[in-house]
Amino acid sequence: MPQARFMKMAIASARRGIAAGQFPYGAAIVRRGKLLGCAHNIVVQAADPTMHAEVHVIRNVCEKLQTTDLTGCAIYCTCEPCAMCMGACCFAKISAIYFGAGIEDKFSFGLPDPGVGASVIGRLIPQPPKIVPGFMREQCMELFRAYIKRQC
Repeated sequence: MPQARFMKMAIASARRGIAAGQFPYGAAIVRRGKLLGCAHNIVVQAADPTMHAEVHVIRNVCEKLQTTDLTGCAIYCTCEPCAMCMGACCFAKISAIYFGAGIEDKFSFGLPDPGVGASVIGRLIPQPPKIVPGFMREQCMELFRAYIKRQC
C-alpha cells in the first residue's frame, strides 16, 4: 500500500520532533504519489502554539509551490488534526486527510486537546476532504508512548 510509505515518513518526522523535545506529531503532504513536504510539531522550539505539524507542513509546501491551493494533495498525520489544523487543511483545499491516532487516544495519554477535530468538523462542513481515520493507528500510538517515556 503506497499510503503506508507516506505515513511512515510522517512517523519518522514525529520521532525527530520527539528527540528535539517537541510534542509527538508529524505530517506529510503528497500529490500524485510524490512527497511535497514533511514536518513535525515545532510549538516548543518556535514558542508558537500554532506550529502544529500540519500547519508547519502546509506553510512549507505552500511556500515551496508559491500557492495556497493544495487541491489534489493528501496529508498524512500521525494524529487526528485538531480544529485549527482541520481549518488549515480546508483553507488549503487539501483533498484527503489520513490520520493514525485519534483525539481520544491523546486523552488516554493525558495529552491536551480541545476535543474537536477532523472527524467532527468533517461532518459539519458542506464539502469536507476525504477523511481516513485510524490509518496505521498502532504505529502512531507508539509515538505517544515514546513521548511519555522521554518526559519521565
